[in-house]
Amino acid sequence: PARIIAAGLLPGVTRSVTAHVFDAPMTHRLIVLGLGLCTLTLTPITVLLLVLSFVGIGIALFLAALYFILAIGAYAYAGVIVGTWIVRRTRKRGTVYWYDGVFGMFFLLLIALIPFLGPVLFVAMIAFAEGALALILFRAIFPSQSKEHLLS
Repeated sequence: PARIIAAGLLPGVTRSVTAHVFDAPMTHRLIVLGLGLCTLTLTPITVLLLVLSFVGIGIALFLAALYFILAIGAYAYAGVIVGTWIVRRTRKRGTVYWYDGVFGMFFLLLIALIPFLGPVLFVAMIAFAEGALALILFRAIFPSQSKEHLLS
């Protein structure tokens, strides 16, 4: 259900996520992947350190809620990314439909079953989606600063 909502009801975000992953230069893609990996790994550590400081519990709760929402979105958009990649390779179509996301998630879950390589590819797709969503969120919150940013 999340993939249907992601691709069908939020077409602007879907176009932006797929543009960050497919239409950007390779350096931009690597930065998005690195941003996603850092977001996936460093945010829980930061939340833990903030909770341990006792003063930062409120910030930690806010950051944990934002991380949870971003993780759910990344999981949904990982399927959209895979579905878009398959559609672009096989049908030469640039438009993303809701069933592309469903098919992409099914294919991604099949890939995840491959020993050793499957989980790595699964986490990489989640990291791509998480990095793209984090970048979109940053640009939405700080529109004036993102124009001068490296990833404009």
